[in-house]
Amino acid sequence: MDKDYGISLKAIQKKAENTVNDLQKTGRAVINNTIDDIQLVLGGISECLKEVDKIRIRAIHRAIEYHTLYQRSMIEAGILRVDLIDKVWEKVFGKIEGNANPKIYQLRNPKQAVWSNSKPIMIPINLDSHTFPQRRAPYLFVHGAGKRGNEEEAFDFYEQFELNAKMFNNSNHDYSSSDIYIVSYDSLITNNTKLIIKDAFESVLGTLSDSDAPLLFTAVVWREWEKRAEETAEKVILPFMRKMSESGIEAPRLGAGAITHSLGCYALSHAAQLFVSEIPEPSLRPFSFWFCMAAALPSNAFTSTGQFPLAPLIAGRPYQDNLFYGTSVWFSNLDATLGVLYSILANRYFSMGQTGSLVSKEDLVNLDVTRCSGLEHDYPIYFKLVKNVIRSALGTEVWSEQPHCELKLPTIKIE
Repeated sequence: MDKDYGISLKAIQKKAENTVNDLQKTGRAVINNTIDDIQLVLGGISECLKEVDKIRIRAIHRAIEYHTLYQRSMIEAGILRVDLIDKVWEKVFGKIEGNANPKIYQLRNPKQAVWSNSKPIMIPINLDSHTFPQRRAPYLFVHGAGKRGNEEEAFDFYEQFELNAKMFNNSNHDYSSSDIYIVSYDSLITNNTKLIIKDAFESVLGTLSDSDAPLLFTAVVWREWEKRAEETAEKVILPFMRKMSESGIEAPRLGAGAITHSLGCYALSHAAQLFVSEIPEPSLRPFSFWFCMAAALPSNAFTSTGQFPLAPLIAGRPYQDNLFYGTSVWFSNLDATLGVLYSILANRYFSMGQTGSLVSKEDLVNLDVTRCSGLEHDYPIYFKLVKNVIRSALGTEVWSEQPHCELKLPTIKIE
């Protein structure tokens, strides 16, 4: 086919990316300039400066309002082709092959596998027979979309985190009594599925000159990925947490934690909502902390009317903004993938990974890492950019030459 003729999916995706990124950068500049102006007026009046974070939250809310207004205008004007995603989804619904096929692996040699180039010993665990040893803290890792659901890619997600967190390679905090568990599920667009989606785009648009538009393809199947995350939550994550709770190991006291990224936050939120609804006693919660990072969740998911109002309780309550206790939501206003894929093409509402959970039914810590991670979303680069924040939270680094790039924001709590 002559590449000079036909519709370019790559161009459609690029137009959406550029438009949304420009909007996000403008909104961020407005927020920062507003805060800078207020601080300049207030000077060093400490009592007044205590209110600045509240003003920042209000400025973020206002920026979201304007962003949503402009976004809607661009959709109505046809600048952002969200109608295209809906039409293609209608044509591919029921034709996407595969299922979540969820598993949980225990990595038996985390230190050697990451830091000594030893072969990872990844053992699939049987939740019916698995036992949690006493005086050992379980850590649960859940990746996002784009994985085949095999042990190699599950290990890669953990490895990239550990290379930056240094849980097993530091002189400040001993994690030798920690056990690593990694959730794996299939969330990859296969070649056959790509052909099905490409054919659907052509049936809607006509002849294509190219199909190099991964965000458009992922937006089409996003509903399917959320279903697979829910299946993963119900089949392996919820039973895993039940087993932890029933084991009597007092996992939160040992420092047990959950680390999730992107769609992995959706999976754990779904499981956590079911768990807390079923087992409301705070003493039986499985985790001391939950790092909910770059979450592919609705920004209102943790409100009383959201999908998962009880989810933050899976790690209990924060203690003096210490990230080692309670749930923390790590977000970047400039996250390019969430801005285009999640908020515009797939869902048309903001993600928690962009805005934080600024209104929540339960206590949590909002961690604005915009100045750390900027536009990045994919975990290999993302973990590198927030590594100093991770190390500080886990106590693996007590001092850094790098200035703090994160901001802890108060949560507006509602009943």
